[in-house]
Amino acid sequence: MRNNRLQPGSSPSRRRGAVLILAMIITFTLASMVIVLGRSISIEARAAANRASEAEARAIARGAEQYVMALLAERTDDLELFDERLFAGIPVGNGQFWIVRPNYGDPTLPVYGLVDESAKLNINREQWESLRLLAGMTDQIAGAIIDWRDEDEETSSTGAESDVYLRMQPPYQAKNAPFETVEELLLVQGMSRELLYGPPGGQTTGLVSSYYQSNGLYDFFTVWGGEQTRDPEGNERIDVNDQSEQTRNSLRELLRERLGESIGNDAASRLENRRYAGLFDFARRLGLDTQNLELIEPYIRFSGGSAARINVNQAPREVLEAIDGLNVGQVNALLAERSGRTANNPMTIAWVQDVVDSETLARIGDRFTAGGGVYSADIVAVSGDGRAAVRVRIVVDITGDSPRIVYRRDITEWGLPQDDNILAAMQTGSIQQ
Repeated sequence: MRNNRLQPGSSPSRRRGAVLILAMIITFTLASMVIVLGRSISIEARAAANRASEAEARAIARGAEQYVMALLAERTDDLELFDERLFAGIPVGNGQFWIVRPNYGDPTLPVYGLVDESAKLNINREQWESLRLLAGMTDQIAGAIIDWRDEDEETSSTGAESDVYLRMQPPYQAKNAPFETVEELLLVQGMSRELLYGPPGGQTTGLVSSYYQSNGLYDFFTVWGGEQTRDPEGNERIDVNDQSEQTRNSLRELLRERLGESIGNDAASRLENRRYAGLFDFARRLGLDTQNLELIEPYIRFSGGSAARINVNQAPREVLEAIDGLNVGQVNALLAERSGRTANNPMTIAWVQDVVDSETLARIGDRFTAGGGVYSADIVAVSGDGRAAVRVRIVVDITGDSPRIVYRRDITEWGLPQDDNILAAMQTGSIQQ
């Protein structure tokens, strides 16, 4: 008799159940793979978009550099008259850029634009007496700066030479040569990143202005020298301290041309065969009042001088207070007067002789200038979609025949300035008309 019972494991329903379970496992596996792959593709797409936006922002920053070079090539005699709108939200393709200035806490100074490097303390030329007066500095750091740049290994009373640095880890020698960048200050004994760039976490450095309590000393310093050598017509300025007869004849001619025959001849007759300490020494000896000095100032220069001259029209309070021999009252008077005095002619400092007494000017008048020949630009470039921003700092020298970039650094890691216009551009991802 035939056994009709199915063998174990041979039930059709069981086989169908096993196939269904296997199919479900495969389906779920494939679905998981699709989801993971989809997420990976989405992440890669976003990363690619971010990379493209960063590349766009960097291209915009390069465009901003050329924009600055073109402006400086076209105009060198009235740089302080540049309208702020020339530096704010300038469109390049789908994106835009800003050239921002440090917030020196002075409402009379512009928010956007170029910074005259002569409005800062030159760490290659300032003496210990001035360096130590800068808010946040110490006698020891000032001494270490002097020892770092001098040519010998003789340690000053407050400084440091190679014997100190060779005990550090890792050890290194004192440079005994000029600073090449402001960042090099980090190698000097006593200077920390927090003091130079500002402390993290909203702490304060104890500096005078609230901005520098969080941003350090960096924007007070420069290593770039050089003053403007071209007059408003683009010709070489006359070096008053050049004692050649040709130069003296040119100077006499300039005095008569700019001041008229009577006053010009009188001033020319007072010229002496000597070196002048600076603009105010020249004005005093030739009997030039402020109005006449303004007419002459853009056409002359003074070679020599042991310390770098400071642009009194643009320097922040802290820099002016660091000029040895200038007291707080005189600094206050200069800050109160300079905006109104330079409204129409910001490239003159003739007005200073109406504010600072003649005795002080005789001692430190050579420290002042109306403008240098080197400018820095802090460029913030934002991509068109607002995904990326790049920050670059360049320094441009205009003392030669044509402007040239002498320094470039990507400072995106410093973060973006808390500028409302820049933040709005990143939030909206579009150029605001």
